[in-house]
Amino acid sequence: TVIFQAQVMRERFAFSPQRNADSVRLLAGVDLAPFALIAGRARIGYRKFDPLGGSLRPFRGLAADVAVTSTVRGRTRLEVASQRDVNYSFELEYPYYIQTGVLVTATPRLTDTWDIQARLGGQRLVYDDSTADLPHRVDRFLLFGAGVGYRFGRDTRIGMNVDRQRRRSPLQARDFTGYRIGSSVTYGR
Repeated sequence: TVIFQAQVMRERFAFSPQRNADSVRLLAGVDLAPFALIAGRARIGYRKFDPLGGSLRPFRGLAADVAVTSTVRGRTRLEVASQRDVNYSFELEYPYYIQTGVLVTATPRLTDTWDIQARLGGQRLVYDDSTADLPHRVDRFLLFGAGVGYRFGRDTRIGMNVDRQRRRSPLQARDFTGYRIGSSVTYGR
């Protein structure tokens, strides 16, 4: 299915009006059938972000949202997710950033009920630094992880995951390395 998507947004912040912005997102893409060789969705287009506070720099550029999967030889599921767009930051000095990232996940089945999973991903966060005399800031985020899953029937999976995350930033207080442990329940293909 071919998709055309247009969004007009008015974002207003009662307690932080310097973050107010109007924006437009125009995307075109496809939705692929759930049981096709490659399934999922892919959208690519243009984002126009106009801050109203006066001191913030506007953004005009590429926006994308991709999440596709494929099964190789009936036993290994490969997933690729990628995104690029404007996001708000919680930091007052750096009110928004452009996030560009990708996450690749491989899930081979060991038996009809058990599988393992491996993940590798990265993100680049380019912060707007036009509000003050601040250094240019680009944070980099790397994730790699593993998991194990058990399937109940054909469409339900329970998984346990361990991810190692590392963030590098020019601001030392924003650097971190750590682990995230979690579980998930997935229903559907």
